[in-house]
Amino acid sequence: MITTKEKEQTYKTVPEGTYYYGIMFIDGDVHRLLMWNDLFNVEGTDRIITMTFRLFDVTIKGSGLIQLIRDAKRHRIDIITVSPRHQSMLGGEGVVVTDLFFKPAQT
Repeated sequence: MITTKEKEQTYKTVPEGTYYYGIMFIDGDVHRLLMWNDLFNVEGTDRIITMTFRLFDVTIKGSGLIQLIRDAKRHRIDIITVSPRHQSMLGGEGVVVTDLFFKPAQT
């Protein structure tokens, strides 16, 4: 969970005018870095998104996820992490990620 002065966040964007080469997925103790140049496709709804990278297919479940698609389009996402249980049960504001699933990409 990313904590700022204002509130807890499920994901963090990069500052305007900067470029980060990858996106970090955090699920518990596991940190996984995937590179933006390996991203092939992002599709989904407000509840589920699939990001297709060269080596992995990432499924993100939660709510308010359309904003992730918008930020992925501009490579503005730095970190995505699973929301704490209390935030996901209360519905939270903005983007709430309840699950991250990784599977090897089909070759």
